[in-house]
Amino acid sequence: MRHLLAACIAAPALLTACGPAQPPQPSERDIVRVAAYRSIGLAPVILANELGYFADEGLVVQLSELRGTEGRLAAAMAGEIDVGMGVLGMGDFSSAARGIAMRSVADRTHLAPGGCAYTGFVLRPGLDSAVAGPAIRRVTLAPEGPGTFLLDRLLTAAGGSWDTVEFVRLPSAARPEAVIRGAVDLMQAESPHLEHAAARATRWRNGADIIPNLQWAHVRFSERLLTTDRDVGVRFLTAYRRGIAAYHEGKTDRNVMILARELLHDTAAVRTACWPAIRGDARLNVASMLEFQDWAFRRGLLEHPARPDQLFDTTLLASVDSLSDARAAAHSRNR
Repeated sequence: MRHLLAACIAAPALLTACGPAQPPQPSERDIVRVAAYRSIGLAPVILANELGYFADEGLVVQLSELRGTEGRLAAAMAGEIDVGMGVLGMGDFSSAARGIAMRSVADRTHLAPGGCAYTGFVLRPGLDSAVAGPAIRRVTLAPEGPGTFLLDRLLTAAGGSWDTVEFVRLPSAARPEAVIRGAVDLMQAESPHLEHAAARATRWRNGADIIPNLQWAHVRFSERLLTTDRDVGVRFLTAYRRGIAAYHEGKTDRNVMILARELLHDTAAVRTACWPAIRGDARLNVASMLEFQDWAFRRGLLEHPARPDQLFDTTLLASVDSLSDARAAAHSRNR
């Protein structure tokens, strides 16, 4: 041991051999570029990155902010991103039907009953929720998103009509003031805009009460992770599921501090925010995705529906299960 220590002191070039083994540098194919709007729904990726789970898989994750389905699709087609994370929408269906090779592979957010209200509807002040349906004329929401699907169900149950509604397109941050001032009759928004509006207007229905377990947001892979570098996709999802497990530990000091720093929020805002539901196994509710698409097609909002094999790929998570089982068996043998 003394000879080895002396060799290390005398020859600094040997330090890599004498000291702890250094992890290999990732190759270009092990760099995964993720485009997503930075919100609490991105927490599993943020936690997996900060806690070293992606590094454990030999991956380097690069985060960029691209809002909107079309922006993420354009970047994917140009080879600029590998993973898109956002709210499910008409653009996802139409692009899949056109044969663009980007498919949904995992849950990012779904509307779980019994949890916090991640998305919902707020009525303008003075509109009685018991008889509001027929009186609703002006609505603000993202018309290409699943809020439209919720709205149709809500209006039908409340005696209103989809056909008499005028859609007012506003940025998410502007919707609360519009409904509070009475410029629109109804708004749909996600947390924290939902809480902002509900504090001064009339909370009506939560999304999870209208269509329980609706797939709201998803993880989509580009062609690279679906085909040529599929093993990279499997390793990404393996780390992502570990990130979900860390997320499910709840609003611990560690989680809150990491998310506050990465999302540029104060810790109080992170603690009080609604942390949306994400399935521990990361699996999609494909039935609700197809139901949403079928509704959009029947409403004339889609020219052509996508086939299931164009829209999602559930086999990657099955490969994650197999990899996890193999690693667990190897660990058991080596104990």
